[in-house]
Amino acid sequence: MEHTSVFLYQIEKQNKIKLPFQDPDNKAATVVTSRSHMSEETESFINKLKESYEEVKTVSAGSSLKLCLVAEGKADFYPRYAPTMEWDTGAGQAIVELAGGKVEIADESLPLTYNKENLRNPWFWQLDLKLMKWGGGAMPR
Repeated sequence: MEHTSVFLYQIEKQNKIKLPFQDPDNKAATVVTSRSHMSEETESFINKLKESYEEVKTVSAGSSLKLCLVAEGKADFYPRYAPTMEWDTGAGQAIVELAGGKVEIADESLPLTYNKENLRNPWFWQLDLKLMKWGGGAMPR
């Protein structure tokens, strides 16, 4: 696939910024979580991150906004250990991948796929540059 850049267009300032625009901070991590689906697996993921980072913050957001927060650089991790459907993730995944990140099936290092017979997504996590360097592919669980 040909590489394309993704930009955030700021209407009020009439300018655009290439995503992601935040450099990884190796001392702090921000995890995007669901407002309504905090699972034990997600809490375990966050606790495991606390072993590697001095500070771990969580930010709650709805729908595919979580994917966009990581693509934008406002968050570092998005583990999803609760049900989602293809329509919840498709557009966000496209933005993430064009910004240089990945959305992968948890524990499989394979991208989410679409147009399946069953439209429910498996558990997944979103990887940005920090995460790709963080554990050499080993994710906290």
